[in-house]
Amino acid sequence: MTDARTQAAAAALLPAQELEVAAQHLRTAAAHMTAGEVPRSAAHLLAGRGHLLKAGATLDALAVEHAARSHPTPD
Repeated sequence: MTDARTQAAAAALLPAQELEVAAQHLRTAAAHMTAGEVPRSAAHLLAGRGHLLKAGATLDALAVEHAARSHPTPD
């Protein structure tokens, strides 16, 4: 079984990967808009937003997990 740090590192990569895919969609949306392909641009904008939401949800879940283990005062 992997240790907790390895699992935490893997969990941190998930939102990063989602953000990278979101950026790709947004670049594609910009290219389509420049070419006058408005519906295709809109589709990629929505896809990009979906990846942003997924990254945010993943970070939210990590924050909740961390809060459950964190101590508000020094040891």
